[in-house]
Amino acid sequence: MSAFGPAVFVSRVDGNGLEHGERELLVASAREATVRLGLKDEDGKPARPREHGYDGGTLAILLHSGYAYRMMPPEIQRDQDEVWVAEGERVAAALERVAPGRYTFVAYGVED
Repeated sequence: MSAFGPAVFVSRVDGNGLEHGERELLVASAREATVRLGLKDEDGKPARPREHGYDGGTLAILLHSGYAYRMMPPEIQRDQDEVWVAEGERVAAALERVAPGRYTFVAYGVED
């Protein structure tokens, strides 16, 4: 069974790929941001962001994931999607403060 959760996708404004150290800094900064923001997973535990993938241009940072989403009715899934986008946007705003104007961000729910 798949887990689902919010992710923040990070790309460089200049179109260059992210270096390994840069990716590590972004993930660490996302971890710090989720602590400051008090983000929790579906079990009420602190969110533990991790690298979800990297395609050479975009870094996906999974903020947290769980299994309840699949069992939700569609209208509740849509509400959850909105919550996840809002969580991702809050983390993206914190990441923007790390290096203003250097990155672009998109947030939405993903399958883990």
